[in-house]
Amino acid sequence: MTPYLFGPAFSTLVRSVRLHALEQGLELPCGLAPAGQAIAWRSEVHLALHPFGQVPVLFDGELRIFETLAICRHLDRRLSPERDGNPEQDAWSSALLTTVDSRLVRHYLLRVAGP
Repeated sequence: MTPYLFGPAFSTLVRSVRLHALEQGLELPCGLAPAGQAIAWRSEVHLALHPFGQVPVLFDGELRIFETLAICRHLDRRLSPERDGNPEQDAWSSALLTTVDSRLVRHYLLRVAGP
């Protein structure tokens, strides 16, 4: 089964994952309707896939992986199974670096408790 990348083709993060996949010889389809089922932007279904309502999200069989870094590392492991790792841990590590830090620390804490 070919993995599917949830996110619009114009997204720079979606393009980054697709380029990473192409470098490995994997054509990765993308869009907002995995398995032909449209998912509304920031709907409950979308938020269940990505806790911050962002893209990309990779559908790979039963796996659902969010965050660009986690997806790329999963694709690497998919083609080289001897590599170990945990896609869920990668996703949350990436989310903490990109989203939580930006939203909580820089846009809230620094304004409230900053100089």
